[in-house]
Amino acid sequence: MEAKGKVLATDLDGTLFFPKRRIRMLSSTNKKFVRQFVDNGGRLVIVSGRNRFYAQKVIRRIKRPADVIGCNSAFIIANGKDIQTTLLDNKNLDQIIEEIKKRFHITGIFVMSDRYNLIIPRREFWWLHRFGYHIYNFIQGTYKEPSIHSDKLLHAELKHGKVYKIMLFFGITRRAKLRSLGVIRELRELYPAFEFSWCGQLIEMTKKGVTKANGIKHYLDYLKIKHDNIMVVGDSGNDISMLKSFKHSFCMSHAPLHVSQYARHIIDRVSDIEDYLTK
Repeated sequence: MEAKGKVLATDLDGTLFFPKRRIRMLSSTNKKFVRQFVDNGGRLVIVSGRNRFYAQKVIRRIKRPADVIGCNSAFIIANGKDIQTTLLDNKNLDQIIEEIKKRFHITGIFVMSDRYNLIIPRREFWWLHRFGYHIYNFIQGTYKEPSIHSDKLLHAELKHGKVYKIMLFFGITRRAKLRSLGVIRELRELYPAFEFSWCGQLIEMTKKGVTKANGIKHYLDYLKIKHDNIMVVGDSGNDISMLKSFKHSFCMSHAPLHVSQYARHIIDRVSDIEDYLTK
């Protein structure tokens, strides 16, 4: 496999993590592929909606160097150095969130910041605590997010913290998933200062312009890498921007049609990219 000079930018959930391995995190084929890719001179970039704390956990599992474009590019790490950070503006942020919750009947919100991997409000998600959040985490296995459950801390971060991303949670049912898809266009029209990305039961909210595509472009320009040298792979709504923006784009076969239509190639696993590299 010839990988020298090439860059692989991969999403995590539903992509590099597919098929799921609740204990090992990565399938043996995906792990072998990314290790060989790096060993043969390629550059690996994790491009995810997850925070930096979890990205570092993934890198330790891979046991190879990797850069990170996290929270949809709210922060970018290259060669172990933070090269860009784009935070949500705290001004009236808590009021805007309350307005969105009431207008669209949002079940609850999650917050990711530079200090806390994930903050979950306790009051809004009382049912999680009542029916056993520890059971949910056990089922998630290695994919579970380190989290803090506190209403007070969440609102404090919205007012004064360095917030990367807010996730608007609509529920766990199929109906909730369809409802979230139905309101995203209205959110974009009502709140043009923010970026909204659809991810099933969640809508991700970042500062305007914080997309995976823009993050990758900044990353490549910073390292003086030609855009034609990168391969991007994803499966969800927040991956659409990068699938549309780069020539060598790959989408998982299980992705929704409104996502996969933007990719040049459809694959079943990330390791399938090896076939394209060989050709």
